[in-house]
Amino acid sequence: MAAPQPRTNQYFIPGDGISREVITADICRYLGNDALVRPGQYQVRRVSARDGFYITAYRNLTSVVQPAPTNLMEDAVLILTVWF
Repeated sequence: MAAPQPRTNQYFIPGDGISREVITADICRYLGNDALVRPGQYQVRRVSARDGFYITAYRNLTSVVQPAPTNLMEDAVLILTVWF
């Protein structure tokens, strides 16, 4: 019987103003050594796509900015803006 797989979280971060080299080099500091970043596109209402990054990690993406934004995507963009 195989060991159960730990649960991972996946987030999409819009790539506006975020360098691929910077996010790839620094994301492990904040989400752990297991965090992975890959470029991709997020489909928006079947009409257009946004370029950005998919992040996969065991830790949750949390807010470090006050006041907290109203949705996860805004939260993630603000966090990455502060970090990088």
